[in-house]
Amino acid sequence: MRECHGGVGVRLVPRRSLALAALLAAGLLLTAGVAQAHHSFAPFDMSRSVSLTGILTKVDWRNPHIELWIDVTDEQGRVEAWRMEGGPPERFKRRGLARDSVTSAIGQTVTVEAGVAKDGSRHGHMQRIRLPDGTMTPAQ
Repeated sequence: MRECHGGVGVRLVPRRSLALAALLAAGLLLTAGVAQAHHSFAPFDMSRSVSLTGILTKVDWRNPHIELWIDVTDEQGRVEAWRMEGGPPERFKRRGLARDSVTSAIGQTVTVEAGVAKDGSRHGHMQRIRLPDGTMTPAQ
């Protein structure tokens, strides 16, 4: 401890501790960017929407986002499995769509409007979903 003006003690912080604090702060900033990128629309072409009607086969209702799997029959009669990604469960809940409303639709026909994956895979980012009872809910 060093004496400083009027006998008040001042403790000096070693430079190594300051460097470590700066490194930690930089790491936190970089990590925040990666976490935000995970939730971006980058893998999807939101200007190219599709409307798919098919049988809901699976619902994964958890954070960070809901996922639905739909079996869609194409023009040649082939069944194609599509994975649809939506917002977080809380967003659906705020829009009046409860988990039970969606999970009870498994095995039934639903319609999903979604932006398609840029890589051409059967993966979409849900914009809206219509349940078997006719309820249409925004997914964003």
